[in-house]
Amino acid sequence: MIPALGRNMKKTHFFRLSRSRRESGAVAVEFALGLLAFMTLLLGSLQAMTYAYQLGMAGLATEQGARAAAMCTTRDSASLAGLHGRALTVMQGYLPGLQSGEISVTVQPTGCGSSSQSCEGVTLSLNSSMNSGYQVPAWAPFAVSMPLPAAALRTSRPFEMPVTTC
Repeated sequence: MIPALGRNMKKTHFFRLSRSRRESGAVAVEFALGLLAFMTLLLGSLQAMTYAYQLGMAGLATEQGARAAAMCTTRDSASLAGLHGRALTVMQGYLPGLQSGEISVTVQPTGCGSSSQSCEGVTLSLNSSMNSGYQVPAWAPFAVSMPLPAAALRTSRPFEMPVTTC
């Protein structure tokens, strides 16, 4: 025979933990706060990686754009539009959202192309500032667009053996 439970004894279930009612949602709140902190760090680090990748691609784009401009047969300051167009076409392969006004191409020395002075090289720079210029787009909900540092995105190259007409 099974002994009967006394009136003062309470039945307890095996899976039930003894907690007070005040602690019943503490685990859910701690999980939500931890998840919020983890997601903020995760999305922030992904945005930082995207920025670093775009910075590397912008550097590569300026190098290749300057190289493309240095390969042109036209080497005077009057045909600067041709150099600009060729460099922009090459750079858009690396930075698809790049616009024409976001790069500047200059030949060295300034004013070359006359009969007394020949052009020696080309300098290409990616314009970047807070209000205009190329900016890394933000994809995370809390992130903002960040401009790339203009000082790191300037490349000078000497003119090479001409290959194409610009």
